[in-house]
Amino acid sequence: MDWSFFKMRSVAILTGVDTHLDHLGILSHLLNIPLIVTQEKTYALAKKYYPDLDVTLRDLSDLSLHDLATDFDVIFETGKFWAADLASSLELLYGKKMRFVFCPHGNSDKGHSLQELVSQDISLVYGEHLSNLLHHNGSFQKIRKVITTGNYRLHIICSIKPFMIVLQMKRFFTDLPMSNL
Repeated sequence: MDWSFFKMRSVAILTGVDTHLDHLGILSHLLNIPLIVTQEKTYALAKKYYPDLDVTLRDLSDLSLHDLATDFDVIFETGKFWAADLASSLELLYGKKMRFVFCPHGNSDKGHSLQELVSQDISLVYGEHLSNLLHHNGSFQKIRKVITTGNYRLHIICSIKPFMIVLQMKRFFTDLPMSNL
């Protein structure tokens, strides 16, 4: 497996719902790459739960093809249409061969919605279960490269657990009236 793309200028971009933050936020943290989000709520959650993460809030209309082509070589994303929508335009207009890494999220991504998977450059696969689903529904052959990651989220979640406990305790005791103590 060629891992050289991990050394390229990479970014994770989250344009969808904040529930995908638990994948792209953790992946950005592990790979030490910036995360661009387009929703204020997602930005606030990222700053709260991943305080060391390099996260930027940008309006979707500010993510121009020119900026993407100039600033990055690899885009990590959870939207299965990113590569199909952007790859050819980036190559035609800027001569840029952008790498796209699809990071499926949630059980719907791992089963039903991946039946309609469009061609992917690279896809992360947690393990045998997802690999079997992709083979079973015919999506596996639509992916150029598959990287089996294992449960990369578990390590980070366990390492930040004390931080999360303190955060929740502060929230609980801040909201609790002093008369109840």
